[in-house]
Amino acid sequence: MITMLIFTLATLPPLPSEESTGTTAEQDPAPRQGDSEEPFDYAGFTITVEELDLDPVEAAEERVMGGTVFVVLRLKVENSSLEPLEVEREWFQLVDGEEARHAYDLGIAGGLSVDVNPGTDVVLENTYKVPVDAEITHLWVDDEYVEDSPIRVDF
Repeated sequence: MITMLIFTLATLPPLPSEESTGTTAEQDPAPRQGDSEEPFDYAGFTITVEELDLDPVEAAEERVMGGTVFVVLRLKVENSSLEPLEVEREWFQLVDGEEARHAYDLGIAGGLSVDVNPGTDVVLENTYKVPVDAEITHLWVDDEYVEDSPIRVDF
């Protein structure tokens, strides 16, 4: 019994170190890089950043809420494959000058994913709550199941 326990413990993978955990973009594998002025290909889609709205009109009256502001990212997402695909809103995170990531606000966004037929496009409007003093520097596009992940798109 003790031999089995020792063997089991010896074959377990090591626990992650403090350095390997966290939510900053700096700790991910080297991303492909792009510019928000140019479309980029990802997971069978051609994606274009249409706008990063730092002060959307809809939220102007309630702009500052608990030290956060609303930011809306508009993306044109075209299915460039030959089959229907789903684009996942969680792929897209905004990153600020401190390398903190900001996920879209599920309470405001309209669903987790959107179906896109071949040759057609949709416009995604992802809403984020970010600290009022955050300077958004880039978009981080990542999904563990997509081979060409991650992508960094500078604003």
